[in-house]
Amino acid sequence: MYKINLVESTIYLYLFFLSIDGLIRGLFLSTSVFFFAYIKVGILLILMFYLYIKVIKFHKITILNFIYISILCISILIALENNISIYQSLFALQILLISIIAYEFKYEVNLSNLLKLLTFLLYLSIFGLVFNYFVDFPWQNHLVNIDGYEITTGINGSMGEFRRLSGFSVSNGVLSFFIFSCFLMISIIKYYTLNYFKLFNHIWYISFVGLILSALKTTIFVFLMINIFMIFYNLSIRYKLVNILLVVLKLFSLVYLISPFFIAIYMYINRAVVDYSANSLFENDFNRILFATMADRIIRVWPKGLSLITEPHIFIFGRGLGGIGVAQNIFEPDLYTSGDSLFIQLLVTIGAPLTFLLLMYFIVKLFTKDIIDSLLVFTLLIISVTHNIIDSPILLFLFFFFYQYKSKGYKKCSNLR
Repeated sequence: MYKINLVESTIYLYLFFLSIDGLIRGLFLSTSVFFFAYIKVGILLILMFYLYIKVIKFHKITILNFIYISILCISILIALENNISIYQSLFALQILLISIIAYEFKYEVNLSNLLKLLTFLLYLSIFGLVFNYFVDFPWQNHLVNIDGYEITTGINGSMGEFRRLSGFSVSNGVLSFFIFSCFLMISIIKYYTLNYFKLFNHIWYISFVGLILSALKTTIFVFLMINIFMIFYNLSIRYKLVNILLVVLKLFSLVYLISPFFIAIYMYINRAVVDYSANSLFENDFNRILFATMADRIIRVWPKGLSLITEPHIFIFGRGLGGIGVAQNIFEPDLYTSGDSLFIQLLVTIGAPLTFLLLMYFIVKLFTKDIIDSLLVFTLLIISVTHNIIDSPILLFLFFFFYQYKSKGYKKCSNLR
């Protein structure tokens, strides 16, 4: 019988705490032991210490992780040079820790156990969402002041007449991406045994219902797009001509990724200010629900992101780690912008040269023969247009764990049919 090792059980504990983050914050943030609300960060620090011991003892770390960690360290130094607080950079770093751990320890995790955990967490998330539909949890929509910083314990909002519920999570957005990530990870694990993507089963239906109830347009759109990708791939096994449709879909994802950059440049150069709420397009609730957030990104969020890199040295080297996104919201609220685009977020963080190198790397991997790597890059490109994945631990875990997952990991999947 397979035994769960220390690293594996610790990662599972982290994922479990991530799924009920709102509940944990509600229990601890308003108490004298508020630091327990960030127990998942402590778990990651333990694993990072273990990784440090492993590197010292065996002088071994994957090349990609070494490059990645080096870029993060340099990015912190650049942030300090740009007068960004070390605490701001460290706050951004603690979100990214899961990406280092997921990539380095992926082969210490048994896929059969991971499949069971993800299925449980998916059902737990859906249960919390449905329960929250009938009962308002006491910790939601509360702000807690800790050392002058206001931190939310959970957010329930609305989109027109639709309620945006967070369940046991912090917000409907975090919950929606958690449900989506569980679905995609389960689909990938099952692919390793079946060699095709199993769709329209109970996992598919419960995930789709969960995404609809969480009322986040981005995840619903990405869910539909990756399902089209999977259907095309399944068909291409029998009908080779369908590969052309896959190529077209991949090209669309590239154009879709970089479109915010050119839109933002146009809006910034022309100093375009539009009262989109007064536009005839938004006169009815349906159009407002569909287009208002995208209009806000086009008019305000993306151009504001570009406004952070107008100086030549920042355009080349970036503002550094924490220079945009969640950490900036806490430490630089006057300059804060979520970015809501991976391309713009990378430009601000690491500068133009490295960002374009990464884009070239994405292009190569998008058209790789490894279908899982191709699917992951496709998902990354589609999701990153309207969401800052660098601030999303579950998406970081998804991409870094399954990216370049090699055949020795497949051998653990014989009982996953």
